This record gives sequence, structure tokens and C-alpha cells, in this order.
Amino acid sequence: MVEAVFGPDPGLLRLRTAGRTVLSAATTLTALLLLYGNAGTRAAAPIALGFMVSNFANMSVRDQKPWQQGLSLALLALPALGCVALSSFLSAWPWAADLGFVAVIAAATLARMLGPRGMSMGMVAFISYFIGVVTRPPLWELPQMAVAVSIAIAAAGFIRIVVLPDRPRAALRQVRVHIRRRVNRILSEVDEVLSSDATRPTPRQEEARRHRMHREIARLNDALLIAEDQIEELEETESEELTVRERFFALELAAERLMRLAARHRHAPDRAIVRAQIAELQEFLSTNRTLSMPDAAKPAGELGTALAELQRALADLARAWADMDTARAARPPGSAGSERRT
Repeated sequence: MVEAVFGPDPGLLRLRTAGRTVLSAATTLTALLLLYGNAGTRAAAPIALGFMVSNFANMSVRDQKPWQQGLSLALLALPALGCVALSSFLSAWPWAADLGFVAVIAAATLARMLGPRGMSMGMVAFISYFIGVVTRPPLWELPQMAVAVSIAIAAAGFIRIVVLPDRPRAALRQVRVHIRRRVNRILSEVDEVLSSDATRPTPRQEEARRHRMHREIARLNDALLIAEDQIEELEETESEELTVRERFFALELAAERLMRLAARHRHAPDRAIVRAQIAELQEFLSTNRTLSMPDAAKPAGELGTALAELQRALADLARAWADMDTARAARPPGSAGSERRT
């Protein structure tokens, strides 16, 4: 059940992000309704602006450290209020409002080159101008807009930094376990292909098998990408991060090659030997909490060579992770990431 629900979300990172967005949006909307609920249609603009700023603040802020996230959230008030004021001022001239919209979109696109903070500010600027164009608030409502934006940013910051903060170290531990499970599932798919009898599968069965294999490779790739993100947030040195990335790439290539060869040589004469090696490797992956691997067995044909490459890729990844953990433990406090590129 857990695998079926959370299999596509290693480390539960998407669930955490969704929880932040829902909680901050609900908190912001509740506060604004209590504050402006009796104002009728005049409260539409501040409520809509606060609600959308709260949503986009959680989804777009990508800074690593809590104080950086807090600073980025605080800076979002500038494009939010500036763009809604601009749209309000230009609303009397539709052609000018359209030109302003184009200018805001261009500025938001260019802001992406400034990094995560620029991207988040550009997204909030776009949605704020859009809300201003739709609701057309008068300029005298700007204080209410400022209050709505302040509530939205405060709610987003509290949920993100206090209630559901980033925990890259814990997430990386979960992703490591998930990678082992994904490799185990890939081995199960390969074993199922090799255990098929001599009858040719129907087109529907062949299509279903290809879909399962592509799905397992895609989920392994997803887990590896999430692991890369968490390693980056841990601020490892550039050399350590590059080594782990290379091991990820080698593991994915080895898994994909094994699945492709299994589909091509499903009736190979050495498949019984390969299946026995797969069973041994699966037992090891199921009973060990780390990816540390024994020496690869002597290859038996092309399939056995591909399986041995996968096993070596797992062993190399385990060593890279162990070296990264050792280096992090030996690093003085406050020096993390000192060798990373700026």
C-alpha cells in the first residue's frame, strides 16, 4: 500500500511541497476572510492577491537555507505590490495595460537568469499583474493589498520554515532506501521476462511489459534526480557532488541496458544462471539497509555481463556515498560547501 501510494514520491518531497501550499493557502484565505469578509465585492482583489501570492511563494522559492528562504519570501512583497499598483494605474487605458502585461512577462522571464530568487520574484510579479488586470482595484485599495500580501508571506514563511521545513539529510536517507527498492523492482521485471516460456507474447502483453519497464526506469531516474537535489541542498563540495552524479548516471545506464538485453534475449541458454544471480542479488538488497555490495559474480554471457555491470554500479555508488558521508563528518562546522563553485 505504501509503495503504491508513495512510490512515485521518493523522500515524500512532493507531499511536503503540496502540504506547504495547501496549509499556507488555507491559513491565508482564512485570515483574509476573517479580516475582509464583511467588505463584500470590495474584498475580492486583496483576497485573490493574498491567496495567489501564498501559493506561488511556496511553489517558487528554492533557496537552501532557512534565512535565505525568509529573505526571498520578504522580497516577494515588492513585485507583488508594485505590479498590482501598476496594473491598477494602467487599467484606465486598455492598450497601456496590455503593453504593461507584455513588459511584466518579459521582465519575469529575464529574472530567471538571476537564479532561484529572481525566478520566484518574476512568477509573483506575473500573477500579481494578472490579478490586478482582472480585478481592477482602485489605487486607494493598495493598503488593503499590502495587508493581504503581508499575511500571505507571513503564512507561507511560517509553514515553510517552522511547520514543514526542508530536511535534506533525512530526505536523502529515504531516497537511498527508495533507490534500492527501485533496483529490486527492475530486477523483478527482468526475472519475469526471463522466466517466460517459449510461447511468443501477444502484442498486448508485449506492450504492457514495455510499459512496466519504462515506468520502472522512469521512477529510478526520478529518485536519482531527487537525490541530486538533496545533495545540492546539503552543500557538498563540487568534487563529491560530481562523483555521486557520475555514479547515478552509471547506475541508470546499467539498469536500462539490463532491461533492454533481457527483452532481446529472453530465451538465452544461460538465463537460468542469470536468474539465479538475480535472486541472490535481490536477497542481498532485501536484507541489507545499505547499497554496499559483494563482489560481482562471474558473468555468464551478455546478460550476465549486464547484471555484473549493474552490481558494480551499485557498489560504486555505495562507495561514493560512504566517501561523501565520511568527508561531511570530518568537515569542520561552517565549512560545508566551501569548495563549491559560486
